[in-house]
Amino acid sequence: MVNVDYRHKGRHVDVQLGHHIELDVAVLAADVWAYVDSHIQRTFPQGDAKRALEFWRQAERFASNLRSERYEASPLHLYYMILNATKALLVLRKLAPPVVVTRAAVATDDFSSHGIASLPSPRPNGQLPGSVKPKKNGVYSLLAKAMNDKLKSSYSLEELVSSVVCVHRAYCTTRKTAEKFIPVSGPFRLKQLNGNAKVFFEAWLPKHVQVNSVSGAMPEGLECGAYPTKATKGEPKPYIRQKGRRPTAILRDTKQLGVWHAKLRRSVHVIASQNGPSYYVCRSDTSPTDLSQLSLNFAVAFALSSLARYHPDTLQEVLTGKDGWVIKEYLCATPQQFVALIAAEITGRIIQRPYSDLR
Repeated sequence: MVNVDYRHKGRHVDVQLGHHIELDVAVLAADVWAYVDSHIQRTFPQGDAKRALEFWRQAERFASNLRSERYEASPLHLYYMILNATKALLVLRKLAPPVVVTRAAVATDDFSSHGIASLPSPRPNGQLPGSVKPKKNGVYSLLAKAMNDKLKSSYSLEELVSSVVCVHRAYCTTRKTAEKFIPVSGPFRLKQLNGNAKVFFEAWLPKHVQVNSVSGAMPEGLECGAYPTKATKGEPKPYIRQKGRRPTAILRDTKQLGVWHAKLRRSVHVIASQNGPSYYVCRSDTSPTDLSQLSLNFAVAFALSSLARYHPDTLQEVLTGKDGWVIKEYLCATPQQFVALIAAEITGRIIQRPYSDLR
């Protein structure tokens, strides 16, 4: 029997951009920055809101500069946009250190440290140059804590870029390498059987992806198969779904629902677009780096900004070489994608631009 959509107040419930799920999520906003600004003012305590807005509004300023910068300079503005937007999130999650009021406190202020170091190196076998090393303290370590990421001692820029979902196709096209993500057709949606009190998330595989080509690549907690022809009144319909099902009571338990959804989001990544989110499942046989997309993009942007600041000759070599398209795609796509993801973390909502916005 094909599963039916579960509806909350008449609306579908889909896997969301943020890890902290909310059931009422649809928002149309031509200016995401302004909506999040308003949400912070309306939702959070005055002290937290004031401090977070200082970082959020500064992040917006860096984002506005990206529109006019050349590729050689845009890594700097991109990184500081990401850094300050991240600080806003950390303040609102109450993971930020207290405001520094004495000079002696500066040394222990995690907001004074990026929390990550760049390690430039030659380009081994034509790979992207350099690597990054997370530190025990600083903004990056706090972001990893917020996103429940378990950090390694270091990451090469190559492995980080290859795991950023919004440029993954460009990376694979350039490298002619195996893909790390399985595309999903349509939304990853909350389902239940007719008359059954248990729910789970499920999505369809696109027609060009065969079940037998991905069945051995399912990450932990997911499975794939196909509903028989008789049930679908046509061709067999291939699916990817959660193995375990949860009682509908979980939908009324905010904490349990958040944990359940966040666990699924470790294996399901999202690209934001005006038509709605696009979903991708991590392959287990050629798995991407096990970091949230927020942490991935923070690290990549930091590495590229370090090249721009200290090794502009190396950055120029990358931009004009065979990897140039991938890095340019990253610099073009990431501002909108990162803002969509972190806005979802802050507000608990999927924020889409309305079709009436013709800019």
